[in-house]
Amino acid sequence: MLEVMISCDLKPDTVTYRSFIDESCNSGQEAEARSLLSKMVNQDIVPDVVTFNIVLGAVSKQGSMTKALEILKLMDQKGVKPNEITNRMMIRVYCLQGEMDKAKNVFD
Repeated sequence: MLEVMISCDLKPDTVTYRSFIDESCNSGQEAEARSLLSKMVNQDIVPDVVTFNIVLGAVSKQGSMTKALEILKLMDQKGVKPNEITNRMMIRVYCLQGEMDKAKNVFD
């Protein structure tokens, strides 16, 4: 559907991408969600904290430290500040990896 929009010269915005990203995450397609996030950024559409948190939520359920840190890095590069939800998901990732000290440091 997103490709159809683009082929018809309809420019998706943050909300449009967020909807597709959310649906991908809800249907267990975390890789597709990350791909959509990349496409979004490559089109100079800056994701908001909610959009980042949706993808971060999907990777945090898997406990993927590498993917979670990549998302945090991208947030920082785009000037998007993490919020309480972001922090809670990072705590989950750290705990699933047994990194309790890093989980505690999220609050600092």
